[in-house]
Amino acid sequence: MDNLYFTSRLLSRKHSEEPLVAAALAKTTGKELALQRIHNRGIYKHNVEVLGNSDGVLIVGRAPAKQHGVDDFLPCQFCLQFYVKHELYRHCRECKFREASASMDSPQIAGRSLLHGSLVNGSENLLVNKVFNRMRDDRLTAVVRGDRLIIEYGTMLLKKIGDKRSPDISARMRELG
Repeated sequence: MDNLYFTSRLLSRKHSEEPLVAAALAKTTGKELALQRIHNRGIYKHNVEVLGNSDGVLIVGRAPAKQHGVDDFLPCQFCLQFYVKHELYRHCRECKFREASASMDSPQIAGRSLLHGSLVNGSENLLVNKVFNRMRDDRLTAVVRGDRLIIEYGTMLLKKIGDKRSPDISARMRELG
């Protein structure tokens, strides 16, 4: 028996009243895939909590042969399961949740952005230390500090292009302010 059988049985018996599970159970085709997607969302939420608290066990889609640190794992943008970031492109090519029209340009960047969106609070300290400290202390900086969307944009840029380009990030954030 595979894990999908136990997942669908658990969801149908214990959580059939939940709207997402009820909608998945009502499908005639693709029921197992829809239930697996719900299961993967739960695992993703658990993994985000583990990464946010820096405490707990990370649940991965495929256990690697060698031991890796928590920072070496990224989620698949299609199924939300965690894989070693250097092997993520292999999984994304064959992911059963990927649509045919979906782009496969950079699964690592997509996974990092997805994970970053879930962990915005943890990276705000880095934004303050690397970007806000470089800005002039004026009215425009106060506007930038008060705007939640600009802060999220800055943290996303910081994760994407790195802290070595923090002057560029602060300039872009001030432009938006």
